[in-house]
Parts: sequence; C-alpha cells; structure tokens
Amino acid sequence: ACSRVAAAAPSFTAENKVFFTSVSVQSVVTIPGGFRMYLTSGPYHVVSATCTDQINWGFESGVRLSTTAGSLDVSSITAVSVVPSTDPAGGWRMYYVGIDGTGLYRVLSATSTNGLAWGKETGTRLMHNSGQGFIGRLSGFSTSNTERRIYYIADQDGGNTPARYAVHTATSGDGGLNFGVGTLTLAAANAYAVSATTMTGGRTRLFYTSPLTGSTTASQVLSATALDGLSFLTETGVRLSTGASVSGFGGLVVVRSTESFRWRMYTDYIIG
Repeated sequence: ACSRVAAAAPSFTAENKVFFTSVSVQSVVTIPGGFRMYLTSGPYHVVSATCTDQINWGFESGVRLSTTAGSLDVSSITAVSVVPSTDPAGGWRMYYVGIDGTGLYRVLSATSTNGLAWGKETGTRLMHNSGQGFIGRLSGFSTSNTERRIYYIADQDGGNTPARYAVHTATSGDGGLNFGVGTLTLAAANAYAVSATTMTGGRTRLFYTSPLTGSTTASQVLSATALDGLSFLTETGVRLSTGASVSGFGGLVVVRSTESFRWRMYTDYIIG
C-alpha cells in the first residue's frame, strides 16, 4: 500500500507493509465504521477483510462468492469490483469476471444487502468479442444515482495478447444491469490493471499498471484523466514503479485515504 498528498499528477510513496499473502486485492469500499476489502483467493473464491484505518486489516470468516458447477463461472472467477447498488433500499452490486466451461469470458454480477452474503444475478452484464476476448481487471464506477460504468482490461483486437491489453469502458443507464457495447477508452496505453477515481471538479482519473517497452511485467503505475469519463488523456510521469526485471504489480485499487487530502493505493506485489 502507498499513500501520498493528492496533487495535479500524484506520486505515491511505498509504505512497505504487507497486508496479506496468497490473495489478490480486487476492490475496497467504505462501510459503516470503516472499510471492506474484497480479494480473490485462487481462481474459485472471493473473500473479504475489514478495518477502521485502511492499515490494520483482518480477514472476515467465510467466503463471499465462489464458482458454481454448471454455471457461467464454473471454470474460475478472475476479477471483482464492488459498487453501491442503485436500489433505493441500499446494498451492493458485485461485478466479476467468470469463465465458463468452454473458456468464454463474461462480466457477471451478484447483489448483497450487507456486503457479506451475496446472491448471483442471472444473465451476463458484459462480453468482449462474444466472449472469445479476454477480460481482465475491473473497476466499477458510479456516475450518477442510476448510471454505472465499468472500466476493464481487454485485448484491443478481441483476443488474448498481453501486448494488446488496454483500458475499455462500458456504461449502463438502468442501474448496472444492462451495459452498452464496450469501447476502447485509452488506446495509447498498454494496461494490465485499472482503478477509477473521482477528482475534484467532476473529472475522472484512471490509474493503470503498465509494462516498460518490450517487457511483459507491469512494473509501473501510470494515470490518465477525463472530464467526461470517456475520453482520457495520459498524464506525464510515473505514479509508482518497481524494477521490471525483479518484480511487478498485479491488482490495483486506489481509494481516498482516511485523511481527505490523500489517496491510498493497494497493489499486488509480485516478486520475479
């Protein structure tokens, strides 16, 4: 995890604290009295942890979501993002990438009233290249009380070639059930993970992990901003980096810190 004073083009300083091992950070949400983190534990389970200060995390008992035999996620669950539900009664909606028995990728969803017990929704929220195309990390985003947007990593050509991974986006106007066709939103950047945040003035900032030229290790975190949340311009400089030949970043989640003028970045740190 890393934290830094928010600025026009922020940088982050490593806090050098290991929160968990053998899991992958996927999403962090604010709950009464603190925060909840959702993580994948292998390819079959979603688990969670809570804290009050964004530092001292503790696992919650049980499994939040798991693959189901004969379902669209029977093969694995590879990415997760949780956003507030548009239901007036409150609650949460979880978007997750499920892979079926034939290898097709889909963004599926589940709902919860308390963030702990989840029920899967029927149908598919989003596909890329009719399911043949790879879908990687997700970042769900609330654009209004009724509109939801998903930023996600996919191959620009509809296949599964890491050198062609980039940030795409799709928008739902009915509360997050039906999404339009996904479009490429950051064409110039090779990206492996993405996290969307809201800036002052209504702008959207995307943080994304990216390899150095000629490398396949996501050794740096870069950023881009947009006024409309769709047409992004990359920012100069590097937000955070590590040695490409030694290690890289996996998952990526950026949230407002407990200090309102700071942001905190959670990443998977993969030692090469």
